[in-house]
Amino acid sequence: MKSTMFELALRRLIPALALLAGGVAATSQEYYTVLDVGTTPDYSYTQSAAVLLSSPSNDRLSDWQPLPFAWHFFGRQVDAYRASDNGYISFDPAAEHSPAANTDLHAETAPRPAIFALWDDFHLAPGIGTPDEVLAWTYGTAPERVHVIQWRSVSQFPAAGGSDNNVSFAIRLYEQGDFDIVHNWGRTPAPLTASVGALDASGQRAIQVAGSPEYAQIPNSAAATDDRVIRFVQGSRPAVGLILKGLELPTAVEEGEDVQPAFRIVNYGRETIHSLSLDYSIDDMPPLSGRLDGLQIATNEAQGLSFPQNWTAVDGGRYHTLQLELTGINGGTAGLPPDVILSAPLLVYTGRRTPMRPLLEEFTGTWCAACPDGAVFIDRLRPLFPSLIAVAIHRGDAMALPLTEALADDFRPGYPQALLSRRSFGMDNIPVSRVDWQERLAELLAEGSSVSLAMDHSYNAAEQTATVRLTAGFLDYAPPADYRINLYIVEDGLAGEGRGWDQGNQYHNEAGHPYYGKGNPVIGYVHNDVVRAIPTGTWGAAGLIPTTPEVDKDYDWEYSFSLHEDWRLPQLRLVAFVSIYHGDSLKRPVLNAVEIPLLPTASEVGDGTVKHLQLQIEPNPISERAILGLHLRELRDLNVAVYDMRGQMRRSIFQGRLAAGEHRLALSAAGLAPGGYVVLVESGEFRRSVMIVVRP
Repeated sequence: MKSTMFELALRRLIPALALLAGGVAATSQEYYTVLDVGTTPDYSYTQSAAVLLSSPSNDRLSDWQPLPFAWHFFGRQVDAYRASDNGYISFDPAAEHSPAANTDLHAETAPRPAIFALWDDFHLAPGIGTPDEVLAWTYGTAPERVHVIQWRSVSQFPAAGGSDNNVSFAIRLYEQGDFDIVHNWGRTPAPLTASVGALDASGQRAIQVAGSPEYAQIPNSAAATDDRVIRFVQGSRPAVGLILKGLELPTAVEEGEDVQPAFRIVNYGRETIHSLSLDYSIDDMPPLSGRLDGLQIATNEAQGLSFPQNWTAVDGGRYHTLQLELTGINGGTAGLPPDVILSAPLLVYTGRRTPMRPLLEEFTGTWCAACPDGAVFIDRLRPLFPSLIAVAIHRGDAMALPLTEALADDFRPGYPQALLSRRSFGMDNIPVSRVDWQERLAELLAEGSSVSLAMDHSYNAAEQTATVRLTAGFLDYAPPADYRINLYIVEDGLAGEGRGWDQGNQYHNEAGHPYYGKGNPVIGYVHNDVVRAIPTGTWGAAGLIPTTPEVDKDYDWEYSFSLHEDWRLPQLRLVAFVSIYHGDSLKRPVLNAVEIPLLPTASEVGDGTVKHLQLQIEPNPISERAILGLHLRELRDLNVAVYDMRGQMRRSIFQGRLAAGEHRLALSAAGLAPGGYVVLVESGEFRRSVMIVVRP
């Protein structure tokens, strides 16, 4: 997981480096470009904004839009603009026509003066999903405000490809004079033929980005860290200029782990960067000096690098501060200004863990013809991962909830995709394809959790209410964060009539698939794992766990709620979990989860009482040997065995009959590879399981 990054704003860094390198002072007459990747939370793709154009719209210009601050373009003040649905803004108040066919920016027919974010034949098409719009808003405070014009979900014209025809991009005007173009993401059925750049009023000064007028470099990832940014900076390009950016560290490591800081260099100078000298320090210890030679980072290129030496983590249970400073470029002594030092906190854990119960949140809908396959994958995973907790989040059908819209808007999944404990697994997106669910779940189970969860509840049949009691305990030191408690009410066996219930099915003609021959749509489809309510709100209840939780202290939560008359009580489950809320959707992990049925299941009910088989394992994780403790309410024939994450039995612990009472069974880790396992206790139809983690 990437650490929180400190990035000096480009508008501050570039003038300082230009002077440092003997560059020319900035003027308002010319621009040079700097290519970069990634945007910060200040620029939010989901930002609410004024709508300049909305669907349906084709080859149109917006009304004349005033700028919120004085701004100059190629040395001339401009006060307002018109936005075109074809991907550019014009500073010509008399402009009435929006040409659809893009050209070379030097051509006589190109609109002027204008900034071309992605000039192509787009239109704003009506349809389901994200609205097609051109939006505008301003963020920041004077004198460093930023005005944004954003094209959200525009489509190539004529319409083709359905939901696969979708492009989002933006122009940002900086109050201090620069501007940039942001390419968020896109899917187009036909190649783009776009023009990208800027053109002055005379038509003589055109800055055309390489690839135009057939520019096609649009990222497929919707993650903000993958946004492509083209910055237009006032002045002349300096001989030597670079940005030291993005100190990348894990948020936490265990004692004894090696840490190697990674970072990124963006070269915007005229000269190729061949070598760098750096200092790297931990806390107040003397810095480690390192040198990177043999580089070939050309103008407008970026490269990810790692510091040559590692640091072995020590002093578990506290934070350390790591800093990185560039001290020399291309063999010289010139570095960056003193305030351009990257720093990041690193928490060193002691390593105490409890088994993880992974939460799989599948995104689905009856309109989604591929979604029956998501349910098939979940059914296959449950025997392999007995501790798996799966829920289905519906959108656009009769089971959809307003509260889950924010989940889909922030995580932007495909259908069917799933969040797996809302982890990114080192990638720049959270939703995971179903073909990767098994591998990623095994990773979560092997990792374990530093948070233990226990839940019980009571049910009042007369008043149709339930009360949930949750206890969360932190076994290890945790970084400061906004910890939330979440509760889902989940129902199985749902079916209804009509479009909002009958399930689309693209597998009707696919021989061998479980839904082969079931129809398209499947009439009377039975929906399981459906999230029916979120009593704690979309992102959970805040303020119940302190920002810095205490180790070995329990945090208790009790909540009562009424049961909806449409819910079938025997089919209801309660799913609770502890998560972190953060402004960046990549940093909202679920730390652990737990589930219980609202009513006792049939296999647990005998002569009117609930029969419990209680079990626990200490220690867990284990290195050599552990004790499995059993408490039986009655005489039972038992089979106790260890299974790996693929569902293969690896070791039998006990087979035979045990009397009612307490029992202790020995479990040896000898011969078991490090990772996650399931200890399964079976007695007829009665089953209990517990996750264990074997450490090296």
